[in-house]
Amino acid sequence: NSQRAHLKQAQLASKAFADKCLVVCDDTWFMSEQGIFSGKSSAAIPYFLANGFKLLESTNSNPGYVVLGRFSN
Repeated sequence: NSQRAHLKQAQLASKAFADKCLVVCDDTWFMSEQGIFSGKSSAAIPYFLANGFKLLESTNSNPGYVVLGRFSN
């Protein structure tokens, strides 16, 4: 499925990321009532957050986007 594919892509691509970088995930949004991310990158967002990224911005509607940043190693 799409979420699984995007998680795998995030895991592979993040190996090449600079220590300071931004990631933008389109077609992904935060569902505040449920406290979860939904959409194509919903499985990748927790991976990024667990690996030093900070949530910078997200929308609460579909279609949406999420912006994450990492600013040090």
